[in-house]
Amino acid sequence: MAATYAVWANRAPRPSRSMHAPKTRHRIALMAAAVLAIAASAPAAAPARASTSAGTLSADLDGRAIALEQVGSVHCHDLDYPRIHCFTTEGDLQSAVAAAASGPLAATASTAYVEIFENTSYGGGAMVVSQDYSMLATIGWNDRISSFIAVNAVSGTFHTDWLYGGSTWSFCCNQAASSIGAFNDTFSSVKRS
Repeated sequence: MAATYAVWANRAPRPSRSMHAPKTRHRIALMAAAVLAIAASAPAAAPARASTSAGTLSADLDGRAIALEQVGSVHCHDLDYPRIHCFTTEGDLQSAVAAAASGPLAATASTAYVEIFENTSYGGGAMVVSQDYSMLATIGWNDRISSFIAVNAVSGTFHTDWLYGGSTWSFCCNQAASSIGAFNDTFSSVKRS
């Protein structure tokens, strides 16, 4: 027993966890700071883009790039397709649509056929649509339409499923629907007829 005790007594004391804690905390803090520094120096995530046969679909809000998913919550038009231009107010949107129709690029601008709205009675986000969208989710409008106004005496069809499937609601000739009843927030695609 005496020999065991002597070996034990002569042994260097084992460091306790509390002796390591400051070093460990310091290392963790340094690693966390390095990770944050790397993350802060990385470029911001690019807005979502989708490829189409006409080019890369993108959106901007008052001239600044936004994610395509945000298009459904502001006031936009796709008359300069594949670029979608958005504005903070409906008045700014209507001014931009009028300018596109009468400006020097009017000959190259697409013709709108419907304006869709996020809320009933033409409220909330809005979009003046000139293109067919087989998946409204691409531009943040899937299952979001609550009212619409057909424009330019053009007809079209809403579909409750992607790729122009499911139940349909056809519109024509400047028809306006301030409420769409059971079809509220169900449309997933739209196309010109």
